[in-house]
Formats: sequence, structure tokens, C-alpha cells
Amino acid sequence: MAVASFTHKATLPSCGDETVLSLLNDEALISAYRGGNEQALAVLFERYRPFIQWKSRMYYISGGDREDLEQEARIGLFEAIESYRPGGPPFGPFARMCITRQILQAVKVANSRKHRLLNNAISLDAPVHGEYEEDRSLAEILADPCTPTPEDIAMAREHLHGIRDACDTRTLPLVRRNRHDTHLTPLERDVLFLFAVGYSYHEMSQRLRKSSKAVDNALQRAKKKLAQHLSRA
Repeated sequence: MAVASFTHKATLPSCGDETVLSLLNDEALISAYRGGNEQALAVLFERYRPFIQWKSRMYYISGGDREDLEQEARIGLFEAIESYRPGGPPFGPFARMCITRQILQAVKVANSRKHRLLNNAISLDAPVHGEYEEDRSLAEILADPCTPTPEDIAMAREHLHGIRDACDTRTLPLVRRNRHDTHLTPLERDVLFLFAVGYSYHEMSQRLRKSSKAVDNALQRAKKKLAQHLSRA
């Protein structure tokens, strides 16, 4: 894997005091690590440990356990550190995307033969945000307003590929004709995709250059349309 290099090294105490390192932002820690400071890497891993643990609880891997998923998440974080290029988007969203992608890939490979319904590796009953956002589950997003039964969740799993299709292949048309349409607008699709890969409301707002309220409204509309789309599938 090609590793991008910073053009300068962070100025750090020679002792590499982790207390001092913990005051640096992610980008400075990456610069320090690439400059030979191994403690900077340890600080980065400790900083993202809560997210890794939270994200790993959201998925199931056939023949494995939570520790296996946490290990995959750590691999994703390390790859993010190795491949991050300065001057681009902030490291935080990039790291969370790499962590999520690594977990999804591991789950998909492990479950592809025995659990086709979980190929998309989306947990319906785990918190979508946990401590990072309001506590909601994907089942609450996709199902009817009433509490979903196990049968509802099983049926929803069969149609989870519709979410990926809606985001990636535009099976839901863009044109909106009336308020009853289930078509996703470009903004709704962008918000849904960023939400799915782990962006917070604040990060989505910054990336899309929209207010937090506009982002939230678009996400709520997208969830409602997806629920309608899945109920008709």
C-alpha cells in the first residue's frame, strides 16, 4: 500500500510524553507517527477505541465474535492512518469510513455463503448512533412507526440491498412528482450515504455545506421514503 507523506514533521517533546501527544489533533499525530514516534500511533488507537468498540457491536460475523470485528476495525484504522493524505478532508470522517468499510468487508466475506440476507452487513437492532448521536436503530428507521416484530425485521433484511441500490445505482428515480413519491433527491441520497458510513450531523453539514436542520430534514425524508420503498418491494 502506498503511504502518503507529510511535508513536515510535528514538533514534539523528545520524551514522547503521551500526555502531551494526547493534546495534538489527529493530523499532527499522524505526522508524528510518520516521523518515527510510535507513541503517536498508540495515542491514535486509544482515541478511536470507543468508536471501534461501538461500531463492532453493530454487526455479526459468521463463525466469529466481537473481538474479531474489533480486530478488523483496528486494521481499518491502521489503513486509514497509512493512506491518509494531508490537505484533504479531515481525518476523523475518513478514519470512520475506513473502519466501517473494513468491518463490512469482513462480515460480507464471512457470511456470504451461509447468511446471504446479511451480505450488506447492516444490523437492524443495534443502535445507529449510540453515544455519538441520538439512540435509534435501523429497524426503527426502516420499519413502520410501531415496534417491529422479529418477522418484520427478517423481511426487512431481505430488502436491505434496496438501500445500497437507492444510494449507488439510482433505482429510486430523482424526479419528484408529488408528496407521495418515494424518489430520493440528490441531497437526500448524499445525506443517506454519509449517514450510513458514519458521518455525524455536524460533519454532514460541513461536507454538504448545508445547515444541520437541512441535513436532518433531508435524512428524515430519506428514511421515510426508504420505508415506503421497502414496504412496496
